[in-house]
Formats: sequence, C-alpha cells, structure tokens
Amino acid sequence: MKKLLLMMLAVVVMMGCQNQSNDKDNLKNGTHREKRNAQELLGQEYLKQARAYLADKEFEAARAEIDSMRNNCRRALTAREAGILLLDSINLAEAEHNLLLLDERMKTEQDSMTVLKERFDEMFLKAEFYRRKIEHDRSQSRQ
Repeated sequence: MKKLLLMMLAVVVMMGCQNQSNDKDNLKNGTHREKRNAQELLGQEYLKQARAYLADKEFEAARAEIDSMRNNCRRALTAREAGILLLDSINLAEAEHNLLLLDERMKTEQDSMTVLKERFDEMFLKAEFYRRKIEHDRSQSRQ
C-alpha cells in the first residue's frame, strides 16, 4: 500500500512538473509575440519617417531609416517586407530625380552632351528597372 501511494505521489509530482514547463513555454511564446508586436510598431515608425524623407527628396536619410529599421527591428517581419518595397521606391524616386536634373543640364550644357546622354540613358534604365521590380514585388505580396 505504501509503495502504491509513493508511486501515485511520484506520478502527481511529475505531472505537476510537466505543467510548469508548459507554462514556461507559453510565457516565452507570449514574450516573443509581445517583442515582435513592439518591434512591428517601432518598424512602422521608421517607415513613416523614411516616407517623410522620401517626400522631401532626402534619399540618403530615407535609406538610413530603412537600415536602422533592419538593424533594430529584426522581428518586425511585416515592416521589413514593407521596407523592401519602400527602398525600391526610394531608388526609383532618386533615379527619376536624377533624370530631371540631367535633362536640365542637357538643355544648358552643349559641350559634354555625349557624357550627359550616357548618364541620362543609365538613369532611365535604372528607373525602369525599379518600376518593374516594384510591380513584381507588389504582385508577389498580394498572392
């Protein structure tokens, strides 16, 4: 009878230990989820600031915000995915901006027309690449 009671007590203790380890796993998951949510919010703030820089045509500052988000918000997967599209948009806007500047220079400077034309063609191809890449990325994210 004593052996039976000791065995039952041992089983109860083991089950209690198992429940405690499950509780710890749940706490870890909750903590991870909370950290991810906090990083998503922070990542959205970085994206918001990067968009503001983009609107002001401060391309390097916008890129720096995206890089900061990548470094500081490793768990913010949704924000990081949006950051990829935003970075492509930054590159596209910069290429289009450079196209406008080169076009103005081509109208005023006749002596280096061949160099400017080559640079213009290069920026045009870059802009076209980023337009297509953004369209592709958006279509992939919708699927």
